[in-house]
Amino acid sequence: MESLNPILLASPVRRSGTTLLQRLLCSAPNTLIYGETCAKELEFMLHFYQTKQLTLMPQKALQDDLIEQVLDGKVNDWIANLMPPTAEHLAAIAKSYFGILAYYRDFAAEQKRPVWGLKMAEWSSSQLQQIERFFPAVKVVYIQRNLADCARSVVRINLVQNETELEQFCQGWQHNIQQLRSNFPKEKLLWVDYQKLLEEPEKVISELEAFTGAKGIDRSVMEKKINTFSNDQRQAEGSEGYLEPAALGDSALAIIQKYS
Repeated sequence: MESLNPILLASPVRRSGTTLLQRLLCSAPNTLIYGETCAKELEFMLHFYQTKQLTLMPQKALQDDLIEQVLDGKVNDWIANLMPPTAEHLAAIAKSYFGILAYYRDFAAEQKRPVWGLKMAEWSSSQLQQIERFFPAVKVVYIQRNLADCARSVVRINLVQNETELEQFCQGWQHNIQQLRSNFPKEKLLWVDYQKLLEEPEKVISELEAFTGAKGIDRSVMEKKINTFSNDQRQAEGSEGYLEPAALGDSALAIIQKYS
């Protein structure tokens, strides 16, 4: 797994700009960043692998001793649950589970896009740390956007529907930022300020290229606002691919102010 070197695009909450980063990176001829369906495969496999760890590790000494006895010819015991040595067993499971990532890498390479990765808004700081432990060559591009703007956008698409949910959303934004800053290896992490990307695109995109290895990002991608699919019926006329953010009341803004 040490040879797997994905670029992960992540953010503290949804509607932070991960899709814009994905579009920018995919515009580079040598780069392919898969979307959230593929990222969920990794999330799913991590969950099951960790479940296997929790199941197998408490019995490691007993099971490892059992396989040694059987290989020595001692079979007059209860051996119904015989399995290979635990460490090797877990390594084989990991290779099997995470083989999908090798496919993602190899497919990108076949398209002459050796820089590859996955995009997932709202990956938690703990999930990113777990992924980094499994794949030490990983790099994370983490985009942070003004909390009020994120909130306006999630309210617009009904991901947040009341003030209780808004408070939870704001808590998640604050927690993930704080935890990632404190706990993730800094040399593997590029912070992108969404507002700075809008105001100084050349500077930020150049940093993005240097960090990821993407070459030739098309700067004109910045000219098109996209935050939904093209035939979304919620769009205003003439705003294909874009939903205007919602207005927020004073009580909602007061909640946001507590966390931002």
